[in-house]
Amino acid sequence: MAWVANKPLASGKYRAGYVDRNGKRRTFMGTFKKSESLAAARAFEAEEREIRLKLRAAPGPEVKHATRPIDDVLKEYIAYGRSQGGKRGTPWSFDHARKRESQLHWWMTRLHVTVLGDLAADDILGRAQQIVQKELQSHGRSGRTCSSYRESIVVFCSWATKRKYLAAHPLEAWPEYNKTPLMKRRALTLEEIGKLLSVAPEERRLLYEVAISTGLRANELRSLRICNLDIQAKGLHLQADWTKNRREDFQPLSHSLLQQLAETTVGKPLTAPLLNVFTNIDRTFKRDRENAGIPADAFGGRADFHALRHTAITLAGESGATVKEMQTFARHSDPRLTMNTYARVREDRQSELAERLGEVIDLAKKDVSIVEQRATMVHAQAVGAELAGRIALTHQEIRYHHVPREEGFESPPLRHLMMYHFRASIPAIWIAAAVAASTSTFSILAPLPVAAFSAAAIIFTQRS
Repeated sequence: MAWVANKPLASGKYRAGYVDRNGKRRTFMGTFKKSESLAAARAFEAEEREIRLKLRAAPGPEVKHATRPIDDVLKEYIAYGRSQGGKRGTPWSFDHARKRESQLHWWMTRLHVTVLGDLAADDILGRAQQIVQKELQSHGRSGRTCSSYRESIVVFCSWATKRKYLAAHPLEAWPEYNKTPLMKRRALTLEEIGKLLSVAPEERRLLYEVAISTGLRANELRSLRICNLDIQAKGLHLQADWTKNRREDFQPLSHSLLQQLAETTVGKPLTAPLLNVFTNIDRTFKRDRENAGIPADAFGGRADFHALRHTAITLAGESGATVKEMQTFARHSDPRLTMNTYARVREDRQSELAERLGEVIDLAKKDVSIVEQRATMVHAQAVGAELAGRIALTHQEIRYHHVPREEGFESPPLRHLMMYHFRASIPAIWIAAAVAASTSTFSILAPLPVAAFSAAAIIFTQRS
């Protein structure tokens, strides 16, 4: 039975209560009017009665979390990420945790979210997309940056939905942004690599050489310690807590590079950094690149420090590595990322390919002309043999007149055989004359005897 207190509290509000679906008494703080507090208590009790009769679904656990301060929920989420929020249950890296926390506070400020229930508003998706358009895209931020901001709040809502803090994912229908980079990086040529290594100071020269030989990223190079260098195994041990793919791996090194690294570790503790990677390595690389006379932008894109990774993967492909070997070398989960994003085709290599294709086409044209000449000769020989057989047959027929004939058999008239002989001989004579004309210096006079012989053959035929 719903009820309300006869007298208000010191604040002026009335305390009211009702019986829930489990038969327990529930109290709540009403309004300043007794009638309004009683009406609310009766409404709550009617709702609980419908749930008890299974006329409506019972509210989920998200109801009690709807009023939680958003800062408390964010702290819980960041703590979860630092514990096991990464790939395969690994912790987030320090930089990733700092970036994710900063972006989430950026979102809550612009969306005016104070409690978790504010994220369940019907217009939350539209407002979030408008914020990206106005504050990110309109200021020239890349699609990758917009996608990073989108991912931070979408993943947070997904985590809250899985924990039953939210009834449904409010941003599930938000599509991804185009991540095609605005700036395309290129692979350095062998000449440019030589210039860069020749002008760089010793410590940075070794850093650039390791980057080109291994394809490691700047943060991965910065995380290397002397204990990661294995002289016996001839390579570097990569730890899962600071590699981008969160996997332990081993990167082989050449003998000369291994010896150079070993010399720099003498007298240093095992926990000391293996390489000296500056905080703003792109600025340092730009200074060394300008000193080497290497253009920033050329065929294929821009040359910055991360372009050394593109250079390493491109050199691996040019050295004969298979697609699977290149994928393993780059530590990518998808070979399409290796071949379409990091592997590059150099301008000089394309020129060499064009020259080789031209040589193949020229050779093919020569072979075709030789084949055509051989086919013409074979055809002429075949026609000549066929006509020679006809002539031989005619001679046999002529000689047949001198053979005693049997009774009742008549041989064809001699004039008919001679006429057939002349008609069959004309094509062979013309072919022989044409061949002679193509090789003789008197090519103009060569067809004259043939013409005379043909005229005589025609006159003889008509008279016959």
